[in-house]
Amino acid sequence: MIHGDIASILSRKLDEGFSRISSGYAQIIHDLGTVLRNFGLSDLSRVLPNTNSSFSRGFVNEISPQSAVSVLSLSMQLLNVIEQKETQVYRLAISQSVGAEYVSGSMAEVVNALRLFGVDWIEIRDKWRSLALEVVFTAHPTESRRPSLINQLRLLFDDRLSKPISASYVSHIEALFGTGEFIQNRPSVQSEREFITELVSSTLPAAISVWIRSVQEAFVSMGCPDELVPKPSDFPRLKFRSWVSSDRDGHPNVTAEETRQAIELNITQCTAVIHELLIDLANQLTLSRHRVSVPVEIDQFFIDRGGELPEEPWRERCLNLAKCFTQMSIDQLLAELAILRDSLVDLGAKHMANTIDIARQTVSIFEFNLVGQDIRQNSQSYRDALTWLISKSGGDTTVFLNLTEEGRQQYIAHEVLSPRPFLPHRYELQGPAKDAVESLRVVSTEIIKHPNSIGSIIVSMTRSASDLLQVLLIAREADLLIYPNNSPIPICPVPIVPLFETVDDHQNAVAILTDYLNNPVIIASLTYIHNQRGGIGKIPVRVMCGHSDGGKDAGIFSNFITMRTSRIKISEFLSSKGYVPIFFEGIGGTLIRGAAPIKYLIANSLANSEIAGFEYTEQGQVIAQNHLVPSVSAWSIESAFAALLFREHNSTSLGIPEWIEENTHLSTVKYKELLNSPDFFRYFYEATPLDALEYSRMGSRPIRRTGKNTLADLRAIPFALAQSQSRFNLTGWYGIGTMFQKLFETYPNKMEALAGSIDHYPALNFALTNVEMAHESASVTWMQRYSKLVTDGQIGASILTDILSEYSLTRYWLHYLFKGTFEERRPRLSRTIRRREPVLKILHEIQCEQLSKWRKTNDVEILETLLMTINAISNALRGTG
Repeated sequence: MIHGDIASILSRKLDEGFSRISSGYAQIIHDLGTVLRNFGLSDLSRVLPNTNSSFSRGFVNEISPQSAVSVLSLSMQLLNVIEQKETQVYRLAISQSVGAEYVSGSMAEVVNALRLFGVDWIEIRDKWRSLALEVVFTAHPTESRRPSLINQLRLLFDDRLSKPISASYVSHIEALFGTGEFIQNRPSVQSEREFITELVSSTLPAAISVWIRSVQEAFVSMGCPDELVPKPSDFPRLKFRSWVSSDRDGHPNVTAEETRQAIELNITQCTAVIHELLIDLANQLTLSRHRVSVPVEIDQFFIDRGGELPEEPWRERCLNLAKCFTQMSIDQLLAELAILRDSLVDLGAKHMANTIDIARQTVSIFEFNLVGQDIRQNSQSYRDALTWLISKSGGDTTVFLNLTEEGRQQYIAHEVLSPRPFLPHRYELQGPAKDAVESLRVVSTEIIKHPNSIGSIIVSMTRSASDLLQVLLIAREADLLIYPNNSPIPICPVPIVPLFETVDDHQNAVAILTDYLNNPVIIASLTYIHNQRGGIGKIPVRVMCGHSDGGKDAGIFSNFITMRTSRIKISEFLSSKGYVPIFFEGIGGTLIRGAAPIKYLIANSLANSEIAGFEYTEQGQVIAQNHLVPSVSAWSIESAFAALLFREHNSTSLGIPEWIEENTHLSTVKYKELLNSPDFFRYFYEATPLDALEYSRMGSRPIRRTGKNTLADLRAIPFALAQSQSRFNLTGWYGIGTMFQKLFETYPNKMEALAGSIDHYPALNFALTNVEMAHESASVTWMQRYSKLVTDGQIGASILTDILSEYSLTRYWLHYLFKGTFEERRPRLSRTIRRREPVLKILHEIQCEQLSKWRKTNDVEILETLLMTINAISNALRGTG
C-alpha cells in the first residue's frame, strides 16, 4: 500500500505530465503550422488540430484528401513522440521526488519489493545472475514508415530529457514534413534486413550501457552493500535474435541466399560496433603515467613489442585492441579487457573500471555477432519437402503419408539413424525440398564459421511430434546433423522449436512434447546444445507460444487463459521429466493480437511455471517504438528483466477463478458463431479496408499464407489491422458479454462476489483489462459507418445488429465487474484515447469515402490516398498489426 502523501505526489506528477503533453502537443502543432506556411502551404496548415477552435472537416474539403491525410498523420506521429518522451520525463520526476522504487516496472521497484518480502541481498543478487532473456526482432508487415522518417523522429525525441520540445525543433519538423512519411514501394527483404541491422547497431550498444548503469543505481538506491551491487560481469544472459531474412513461413522471397546474407551482415556490422566501442572506450581511458602509477602488466604489453612506453598507456592499449581484435577469439578479447579493468581496480579508479566492465558485457552479449538468425518454416512445407525426397529416392510417399502419427514417428526414428542422405549431393533439388534443404545448408555452413550466428529452427503450425521430428531428416540432407565423439546417434546442433499457435495446439502441447522427447536423437541433441552453452542446471526445452493466431481463432481472452494453463502444464510435465522450459512468446504488435507491456505479460502469463529463461518477439512498428533511442531501448530491457526477477514472488494462487477458467469456451463459441456465419467474411471484406491491404507497402510478406481468399488463409496481422481500421476490434471483446451473462445465470453469487474485486485475481484482471481496452477503442459510430459500405444492405444490417448487441452486453458486464465505467476509473487514459478522436474522425471519414470510390473505379490515385489513410489511422491508434 502506497502512503497517502506519496500517492498524492504520484497523482500530481501524473497530472503535470498530462498537462505537459497537452502544451507540448499544442506547441509542436504550432511549429508544424509555421513550417507549412513557410513552405507556402497556408491552406494546409488550417487542417492541423488545436490551431483554432473551429478545427473541423470543413477545412479538409478545401484541399486534396492526400494532403490532409499526410499532415494529420504527421501530427499523430508527433503526438506519439511527445507522449513517449513525457513518459520518460515522468519516470525521472518520480525517481527524483519520491524515489526510484515508485517507478512502476523499474528494477528499483522490484528490488525494494523483494526486500520487503524478506529476501536478502545475496539471494537477490544470485537470482539476478540466473535470469536469461532473448529479444527477437521480426519484420512482419506492420511498419509503413520510411526509415528516414524514423531517424528524424529519433532526432526529435532527443535523449536529453530535460530539454523541452519547442520552437528550436522547427528544423527537425521541416525535415519530417519534407521527408514524407510513407514507404512508396513495398519493401524488399533486403531493405527490411538493412533497417533492422542499422537500428540494432545504432541503438543497442548504448542501450546496454544505460541498462547496466540503471540496474546498478537501483541496487545502490535501495541500500545494497557495495560488495553485492552487481558488477557488469554479474549480469544475466541477454541476447538478441532476428527472423528478418530467415522467416520462410509463407514468404516466397526469403531464400537461403537472403538468410546467408543476413548472417554475413550481422557479422560485419558487429565488427564495426565493437570497433567503435573500443575507440570510444580508449577516448575515456586517458590516464597519464605522469599522474598515476602504471602497473607492470600494462607496461609489459608495450615492452614485449619493443616500443616506447606511451604517456597514456590504457588508451594506447585499447586503441591497439581496436586494430587487432578481429584476429582474436571472443574469450581473448574479453581477457584483454579484463586486464585493463583489473589494473584500474588496483589503481582505485573503480568507476573507470566499471566502464570497461560495461564494454566487456556488451562484447559478450554480441559475441562478434549482432543478432542470431532464427529459421522459421511451417510444418506442411517440411512435410512436402520430405515426401519429395522420399519419392525421388525411390520410396513410396503414399505409404508414408498414410501412416498413423505413431507410424510416422517410428519411420523418422529409424531413418534418421542412417548417415546416408536420401539423395546424392549432386542431385538437383526442386520445389519445397530445394527451399527447405538449402536453407538448412546455410545453417550447416554458417554455424561452423560463426557458432553464435544461428538461434533456433522454429516450426510453425506444430500439430504433432512428427511435424518436429521430420526436420531431422531435412537436416540430415543438409549436412546439419553431426556425430560428436563418433556417437552412433546423430545430433542436431540447433534447437528445433515447436510453435503452438491455436487453442487446439496449446491443449495438445503436452502430448506433442511427450512424443518429441521420447526420440533419442532429440534427447541427445538437447543434451549436446545444453553442454555447449554452459551445461548448468536442468536441460532446457524451448517452447514457442504464438499469441496472434490463437487470438484470431478464439478471441484474446479465451486464448490468453488457454495459453496460461498450457504453460503451467508444460512446465509441470517438463519438470517431471527432468527438463525445464524456456518459453518463447510470439507477441503480437497490437492488443487485439495479444500484445501487452512486457512486465504485465511476464507477471500474468508465466504464473506457477518453472522456467530457465524467457524469449519474446518485437514486431514491425513496435521495434521502432521500443528501440527508438538508447534510453527507450534500455527501459524496455530493464522492465522485462525486472518482471522476470519478481515473477516467482507474484501472488499466483488467485490468478483466475476455476469456475471462470472452465467456462471461457463460452466466449469462444459466441465468437466463432460470428466468424463462421455464412456471410461474415463477405461482410468483413467490405466493412473494412481488407481489400486495400492487398496493396499495402507495410512489409515484404503476403497477407495470406497460401493466397486463398478465405478467412482461414488470412494471416492474423491483416485480420487485426483491418478490424482496427474500422474500429471493430472484435478479437478483443466479442463473446465476452455472452460468456458473463451465462456465468451470471449459473453462478449469480460468485459473480456478485467477483464484482469490484477483480484486482484480487491478477491474471483475470490483466485479461479483462485488455478486453476493456479493446472494447473502449472500438466505436459504435464507426462500426455503423463502415457497415454502410457493405453492398448487400440486408447482410450488413443483420451482422451489425449482432455485433452491436454483443458490444452493449460486453459493456454492461465490464461495468458490472469493474464497478464503474472506464472513464470514471481511468480518467487519464480515457483522455489519452479521446485526444486522438478529432483527427481520427476526419481520417475515418476520408477512408470510407475513398474506399467507396476506389471499389467503383479502381482508380490508382484513389488507392494511393486510401493506403495513406490506413497508415495514418494506424499511427493515430499507435499500432498497425
